Amino acid sequence: MKKWYWSSVFWLIIALISGVFAREFTKTMSFEGQTSLFTIHSHLLVLGFCFSLLVVLFMKSFSLQLSTLFYWLYQISLLGLTLTLFTRGIFTVTGQEFSGLNHIAGLFHALIALTFGLFLWYLSKIIDQNK
Repeated sequence: MKKWYWSSVFWLIIALISGVFAREFTKTMSFEGQTSLFTIHSHLLVLGFCFSLLVVLFMKSFSLQLSTLFYWLYQISLLGLTLTLFTRGIFTVTGQEFSGLNHIAGLFHALIALTFGLFLWYLSKIIDQNK
């Protein structure tokens, strides 16, 4: 449970830093359009901070047990998703392209979807036990 709590703290800090970075970087580069840099902040607040706290609440309230593999799969998926958003945002602002980025982003989106499916499976086990 502690690692999920500290994960929420970590993702909150990264989310706040990403918001400031997006604003300052686009202002410095005189960029006026849309970029994925602005979405990182909200993605990390919801998928990192809020989800990790939700896991802590479920672990405490319903004795939810999640595997270490699940923990690391989720953290790596979220980190990969964040890095692809960050890379796409930097490339958008600087006017560069990376053709393989869509495939990498798709992989991390699929992994995070898998972890949400696993999370729902873990929850269904708890619900079945408490009938």
